[in-house]
Amino acid sequence: MYEFKRQGVAANKIAREIGAMLNTRRGGIVLYGVDDEGTIQGSEVSRQKLDQAVQNSVKSNISPAAVVRLHSVLAVGHEIV
Repeated sequence: MYEFKRQGVAANKIAREIGAMLNTRRGGIVLYGVDDEGTIQGSEVSRQKLDQAVQNSVKSNISPAAVVRLHSVLAVGHEIV
């Protein structure tokens, strides 16, 4: 249901997780800027730049293309997407 991705992970790896979540009944949430242990690191890339990369990767790798929405939030003084 939740997948943590540390900052710097390639958009195609995020798209792969999105594809896996699309094949479940509940979907899921990818938290970019959080490491595998759940430690909030934050994101150094802007939401807009990450959004463009993820949307392009989803469009290229998932058929039919999925609608993906990115949101950014502040958590413990760090921005996560």
